[in-house]
Amino acid sequence: MAIPSLHVLHARKRVLDADAATITRDLKNARAQLRVGTAAARRRLQLDGKVRRVALSIYVLSDAVIEPVLLYLRAVYRQRHWAHLDDAELTRLVVDDYLAADMAELFSLTDAGAPLDPDALAVAMKRLNEWAGVTWAATQNKKGITPSTSALLDALELRRPDFLKHHVSSRPWGNSSSGAARKRASRLRVRLHGRIGSLRVREEIPVETMRAKAFAAWQWLNHLQARVPAGKTLLRVNLDETPICLFQGHGSGNIFLAKSTTTAQNVPRWTRRAYLTHVAFVCDNPEIQFVLPQVIIANERTLPASQLAAVRALCAPNVRVLRAKSAWVNEHIIGQLIRWLAAALRPYLSAFQPLLLFDAAPQHLGPAVWRACSAVRIWPLLVPAKLTWLLQVLDTHVFAAYKVFLQKAYQETRVRTDNGHVGVAELLASVQAAIQTILEVRHWADAFDQNGFSAGQASVSNRVLQELNVVAPVHLPSTRPSLGQLRYCFPRHRAIPEASLWRCVDLQVPGVAVAVAGAFGDAPPPLPPPDEPPDFPEPICFRTRSRFYIKAPGKE
Repeated sequence: MAIPSLHVLHARKRVLDADAATITRDLKNARAQLRVGTAAARRRLQLDGKVRRVALSIYVLSDAVIEPVLLYLRAVYRQRHWAHLDDAELTRLVVDDYLAADMAELFSLTDAGAPLDPDALAVAMKRLNEWAGVTWAATQNKKGITPSTSALLDALELRRPDFLKHHVSSRPWGNSSSGAARKRASRLRVRLHGRIGSLRVREEIPVETMRAKAFAAWQWLNHLQARVPAGKTLLRVNLDETPICLFQGHGSGNIFLAKSTTTAQNVPRWTRRAYLTHVAFVCDNPEIQFVLPQVIIANERTLPASQLAAVRALCAPNVRVLRAKSAWVNEHIIGQLIRWLAAALRPYLSAFQPLLLFDAAPQHLGPAVWRACSAVRIWPLLVPAKLTWLLQVLDTHVFAAYKVFLQKAYQETRVRTDNGHVGVAELLASVQAAIQTILEVRHWADAFDQNGFSAGQASVSNRVLQELNVVAPVHLPSTRPSLGQLRYCFPRHRAIPEASLWRCVDLQVPGVAVAVAGAFGDAPPPLPPPDEPPDFPEPICFRTRSRFYIKAPGKE
């Protein structure tokens, strides 16, 4: 048999490719016509038979509420692969049939005593029963409550019509102890777009207040941006703390043991209750991010003194481990961390003006913090109280990914051990891996921009704009925020140290120039010895002081 030449084979391939393209195009058009349907098919499509009777019964019994009817028709159309119709067309079909139906027919369809079609009425009442239960659950969700499956089944049973209770094919919903009842509830969630989940926990703030808080912080940023000296660029840095549990094994994974096998993670209770504190720094410059300090604070019981030197030796130069009486931070620790931040930024100060964003937690608002910022010429900016979930970069963009990676690294460390036990040193190794992979590798400039901390708020994300009910672009002045505007950033009844806020910005204030001149001389800011914890004059646990708060009128 003669073998065709290469030229002939190429010609055949071109013909086959053309035929394949034609077949693919025709198949795509046929599928589109089947899914959407032609205009003529849409005009011919009408509700008839049992589907029409069920739809009309639902519409009448729900007092002309269209949503439960649409849910029923969407399910029917999916099951029977009918031509797709949008909600407006389905509504038109239902309303037209309702208006064209005879009143006697509508009455007989919904007469529970002698229905025209008992099966159609049973289906309609079942759908309305499900709709009533889902509506009840949605009402609870709006109040911030996520009812359990047992509560949902009880609500469905409570709202089941008497007609269904006596209907032959109807059965009660049951309770959550029944597997069949749980399966019915699961199918109901899938069909009516529900899910098992949790709602976010936060204090609801009026949109007007949220908008005023955000605008005050953004105007504060615009004012500082306008005061940046010529030849320098504003370096945005965010500081925040996050707790790190000594036991990170709460995540899900592969299990190939039988459910009857009794096994558990052998973890002491104190390990599940003990925490470290990671004081994290992120900035908008990827080159500078590598030198920013990352501070891990452990209490004396969690980190024995005998292990401190070995743990510090394993850490990168910018990762510092502190051992103190408590893992909680206070204003003196924050002040020391600001000095460490200034020491790390010293080589870049000729080109950058540091701006430190932090939230309104009590440990961030003490006099030691403002003094530290003034001493090292770092400009402070407060993320508004009760709005960190929306505007603070570490909360919105960093910590979630950081915690996910930390759990994975912790589990990988457990796999490599013989008994699955991970000590403090191994946990800190996982923390350092998370720091290097998440905090130091990713770029965070877009995160600052999306949260509104950029010149002119030109790149605010749609999520922030929607939460604040604001339409872009946002135009805010660069004038200094007034005392009334600053109150939106500080917690309620908190005294505002207005002079301290602007001391390092206004170089004309007496005494500030001297403090600034001595801040970056030949010697760096004093740091504690690497093998000893810093000496803090007060306990680690922060205690509120009455001098920090505004006294109510008429009280001494």
